Amino acid sequence: MGLSIVNIIILLVIVIAVMLFYNFVIKLYVLPKFKINKWVALAFGIIMFFATNVVGVAVKFKNGQFSIKQIPYFICMALFILAFFTFFDLMGWSSGAKYEKRNAKKDVVIRPKAKPNRVKNRDKDKK
Repeated sequence: MGLSIVNIIILLVIVIAVMLFYNFVIKLYVLPKFKINKWVALAFGIIMFFATNVVGVAVKFKNGQFSIKQIPYFICMALFILAFFTFFDLMGWSSGAKYEKRNAKKDVVIRPKAKPNRVKNRDKDKK
């Protein structure tokens, strides 16, 4: 893959778009509702890494030109980035590390029940 200014700008736009999609959609709506195993996210990221390399070899990159044949390469790259964002978030290496502890039981404070008749009957017991 020849790295030209056009390809670098396309990759930067894809990275920013994936980051925004992850932070505003996946992190807010998908991760709190579904329990995703962190190892599944890592395995998917590794598979997409190799798929990106395979697709990148098959696609001919011309310096400074964008073609429709390059779209599968950029989709694989976006899925690779998305999988690793998910893995890092589930591992707790980001600021939103609350999904792993979601199933942990909350500390329940057992408070004694108020006995209102005790206060009423205290005066009767003194007599």
